Amino acid sequence: CVYSSVPTIPAWHTPATWALFLGSAFFTGPLAVAVALLLAWTQQRKREADGAASLWARTLSTLQVTSEDMLDETASGLIARAIQQVSVLASVAGAVLLVTYPFYLLHLSGSEDAASAHVLDCLTHSPLLAVRLVILAAVVVLVRFVAYRRAKAPEHPSTALVWTIVVAYVLAIVTELAGRVIHYEGLYHVGLNTLQSGLGG
Repeated sequence: CVYSSVPTIPAWHTPATWALFLGSAFFTGPLAVAVALLLAWTQQRKREADGAASLWARTLSTLQVTSEDMLDETASGLIARAIQQVSVLASVAGAVLLVTYPFYLLHLSGSEDAASAHVLDCLTHSPLLAVRLVILAAVVVLVRFVAYRRAKAPEHPSTALVWTIVVAYVLAIVTELAGRVIHYEGLYHVGLNTLQSGLGG
């Protein structure tokens, strides 16, 4: 992660940057996979029940998302287990993010430079970090305890599973966008900060 290699940006020059970067990748990535698996699974079951007469169904068939062949119990079970596994991976990554932020704030508070103090002040006086952590915790609970259990039925995806994964993914995107704002709030250099000063920072 190139961000952590810049010593003149103390808020980024920490192992926490690596943890946050990789944690974000392993948090949203598996959830995107779960959404894709659910799309294929639900649409295949719908095709088996209703056929491929609609434009949407034909489009999915052309893209090979669905197939004329019936989805057997083994394949359906593999999809269910894959959703369980990516749910666990996403929840572990989310937990890593939750644990990393307190250490990140400790790092900033222990630094003696003005740049770290400025970033710490911005993070602690804005509700954005707290909002990110609350949403992050909610997603971890959703994917680990709700989606994981709902994916145990290998025959077909339940409505509760679909909604849980979709809501979790949307919340994950929201909290990751907040994370990007928090990350770039740390772009404050030791010494002259011409850009920030010019922008009123």
